[in-house]
Amino acid sequence: MSQNLSEQEILRRDKLKQLEELGINPYPAEKWEVNIKSAQALKEYNDELKNFPDVSMAGRLMAIRLMGKAAFLRIQDRFGQAQLFLQKEAVGESAFQAFKLADIGDVVGVSGTPTLFINGRNVPGGAPVDLLKKIVDFQASQEKSGK
Repeated sequence: MSQNLSEQEILRRDKLKQLEELGINPYPAEKWEVNIKSAQALKEYNDELKNFPDVSMAGRLMAIRLMGKAAFLRIQDRFGQAQLFLQKEAVGESAFQAFKLADIGDVVGVSGTPTLFINGRNVPGGAPVDLLKKIVDFQASQEKSGK
């Protein structure tokens, strides 16, 4: 029985193979220790006090903007969204290459030190970012969300 896969499904499966070639098994996801929720980080972080020296959060990847050796991403947990900044220098070549294989909807974990950017938004600087779950099939993602 052959499957008729959409272009999106083919691309995601190709990325899955590339991740496996890098030695990354996105299933099942390893447990990621979360010490802060997005809403708490955005509400309580004070750049002058540096009151969150090391944060660890996880969520679904909602947006990705790759910019050469850096990337901005937005993740969403069940409490809200957080914008993240990822630098190739901070995470290393192999981790950055693996991250570039992530897609909107994948689940990622990030830890780092928050900082304040020009626009006034709190942005945890990512080091490291782990792909916790690769969403390959649309149906699987819908089943997980209960839709």
